[in-house]
Amino acid sequence: MSTLIFDFDGTLADSFELVVEVAHELTGVRMRTPEEIAELRRLPLLTAIHRMGVSWWMVPRLWAIFRKRMYSRMHEVKPFPGVPTLLSDLHKEGHHLLVMSSNREQNVRACLRAHNLEHYFGGVYHGSVFNKARALRLILRRNKQLPETAYYIGNEILDVAAAHKVGMQAIAVTWGGNDREALELAKPDLLADKPQAIRELFVDGTV
Repeated sequence: MSTLIFDFDGTLADSFELVVEVAHELTGVRMRTPEEIAELRRLPLLTAIHRMGVSWWMVPRLWAIFRKRMYSRMHEVKPFPGVPTLLSDLHKEGHHLLVMSSNREQNVRACLRAHNLEHYFGGVYHGSVFNKARALRLILRRNKQLPETAYYIGNEILDVAAAHKVGMQAIAVTWGGNDREALELAKPDLLADKPQAIRELFVDGTV
């Protein structure tokens, strides 16, 4: 069986519109139209926050405030279609499931708990968006797992780079809205357009 470490925002759950709303509340940047939100989704999260009108120097500090402000509303954040079934099937198959996110552990757990998904995971970990590779190494060590038997599943180029830096395989997902061509250029080991693609690999396949 394999160890599958999932990113949270944009991979397991769709928190993007909440991020846009919180950015508006905290900074006064104007609310975006659905069309503009769709375009912003194609970008890495911190880049999208900057494109909303937040200065680069404010983004790291503001992201920390975002995460605290989001906690009371995490029940509004929903898993992407197909993700609950995927997690159930992977768990039944005996794979070791973990979460590593730049979001706060409390936020991630609040959302997972609200949708009855928390019990599928053996652990939820925080990792800095600026050094996810270090967090992945620590998680593997804590769980006594070898990188060559582990996969990091995320929706951004940085997720692919972090996994490969550690020696893990990387699965990039496109259902969060990130730019597919950019993800392809990052050369993930698998590019998944739907949760079913991951199920086919780990449940129907030979992994």
